[in-house]
Amino acid sequence: MMNYQDIQWIFSGIGVAIFAAIKITNIINPFSIITNSKEEILFSNNINKISNKIFLFFFTIIFLTIYFTVFSNIDLKEDSSNFLLKVFISWWSLGVMLVLLLFFNILIFSKKIREFIFKKIYFEMRYNKNRSLFYVIPMLLLLLLYFVIVSMMYGNSINLIIITIANNNKITSSTSLGQLYYLPLREILYIVSLSLLVALVYSLFLFPLLRLLKLISSSKLILNIHMNDGTIYKDKFILNNNLDGFLLVSDVPYKEAVDKQMLPRNNIKEIQSRTITTVFGYEAKKSDLILPKDFTDEEKRLYNNIKK
Repeated sequence: MMNYQDIQWIFSGIGVAIFAAIKITNIINPFSIITNSKEEILFSNNINKISNKIFLFFFTIIFLTIYFTVFSNIDLKEDSSNFLLKVFISWWSLGVMLVLLLFFNILIFSKKIREFIFKKIYFEMRYNKNRSLFYVIPMLLLLLLYFVIVSMMYGNSINLIIITIANNNKITSSTSLGQLYYLPLREILYIVSLSLLVALVYSLFLFPLLRLLKLISSSKLILNIHMNDGTIYKDKFILNNNLDGFLLVSDVPYKEAVDKQMLPRNNIKEIQSRTITTVFGYEAKKSDLILPKDFTDEEKRLYNNIKK
């Protein structure tokens, strides 16, 4: 059981951590990825962009850890059914998660399969909105189901770690989280260290979900760059915003692009930007009324195949 010195040590440590966090966030704002405009993020320092992404992911994992650990709190009373524990710590939930993980990885790494499925969904969304619900809703439900299963497994795992360590110390309570109050400080630190390892595994399982969400919907800035000599570079993507005083640009937003150009920053007069939003790999269109006469050759071919 924690004594006064343990409690004093914890709160002094929390105070130091809060003070350090405030100082760090004065330099690096992890939420700037959300609050700043796309233009600000695009032209910000690369070190800051990477640091902010890491910090934002770190804070997100902390929030999910607290939420799902509390939500998965295990009732230790004899008459408790612990329904959530039995549902999410089971062979069938593990099987569903692995099947979904395999399906997501196929979409991520197999470009042909992804383009085939995404093309079908996008075409239905654009030209047959009512029927598109039969494709879009199941896809979103699969993503949500995967997230819930993985997160509930994660929360239940942490609670089981608490129960195991508490039982080894012969500590009883009505709930798993309630046992934390009676554990000595060294055991709490041990739980934290084990939870960090579980959180690492949890993060690895979240990466395919985040990657697939980005493939489903994302937005990029496309720029018109006006030079001092009157030259205009239209519809360019920035690959590197400060490469020894140059902008590295290309016609496509991939570093593997063949045709790249180096533009001196000092000779740039003006940069105009617009945002391109892609949905299922295709640029989102604003027009709601699309007639067959407006179809491209590829869209006509797809339309005729679907009608068959």
